Amino acid sequence: MVQRCELTCRSDRELYFLGTLYGLHALVLLLGTFLAWETRKAAYDDVRAVRVDQVHYPELNDSKFIGLCIYNVALLSILAVVVTLTVDSSLNLRHLLNSTLVLLGTTVTQCLIFVPKVGDGNPQQCSARM
Repeated sequence: MVQRCELTCRSDRELYFLGTLYGLHALVLLLGTFLAWETRKAAYDDVRAVRVDQVHYPELNDSKFIGLCIYNVALLSILAVVVTLTVDSSLNLRHLLNSTLVLLGTTVTQCLIFVPKVGDGNPQQCSARM
């Protein structure tokens, strides 16, 4: 006879640990938001040293997509916290849901950042290669 046994590590201070961990992740996300905002605003005219409102380099003007990525990561992180704290019935189910949320967040973020750049491309480079 085979008997299934699952061992989990629990502590009365588990919520403090998770709160600290999620708080650090939130700080990193806020730092990324700040840097994206400053990159969007930080176009300087080198000749006059006057601040202008728009980025002159289209390669740096990803603020809309970065905003969507931040929204995506924040939403999926909140969902992962809810899953972590509520699903206690099965360790496999909790791990499956958390892993799926992490992979979904990573994939959507990468697609939001890189697919528009690949889609735009440079038609002159493409025709020169052929």
